[in-house]
Amino acid sequence: MKIYVILALVIISSSSIDACLKSSCTQDCNLVNTLVGIRQFSSLVASVKTAGLVDVLVGDGPFTVFGPTDEVFKKLPESTKAALASDPQALKTVLLRHVIPGKMIMSKDIPDGETVLETTAPGESVTVTKRNGRVMVTSSSGTAIVVYPDVTATNGVIHIVSDVI
Repeated sequence: MKIYVILALVIISSSSIDACLKSSCTQDCNLVNTLVGIRQFSSLVASVKTAGLVDVLVGDGPFTVFGPTDEVFKKLPESTKAALASDPQALKTVLLRHVIPGKMIMSKDIPDGETVLETTAPGESVTVTKRNGRVMVTSSSGTAIVVYPDVTATNGVIHIVSDVI
């Protein structure tokens, strides 16, 4: 009996997570509109607007975006948040580190091992590592785990990550 209860809870919580991460976007579902349609991305959307990156992310693409949720932004130290809020260029650089231009990379297309990808941040790249089906992204400032892959948009894909890279 306990096994059935646990199994039911796992199924319910997994479908709840899926439902929460589905975008409410129904028209012109580019990356920005897709992010707007997922309430867990309000901090990322606000940051994209502040940094002046809306035009980039509604562009033709394709793009692969590693998207931190509101919970991830809340974990940032207050000093980091204040520094980024007062320096839109620094914020822009941090955000561009999360964007791979010219490629819509689905999780199934990431090869096992390490792959280096150029980001839209000038002179910066990330290393994407896939081992045993788990994907991690490492930049010059840290590592994040892809916790929910393959949120698709008309001009790219968003992989939800555990940390700001």
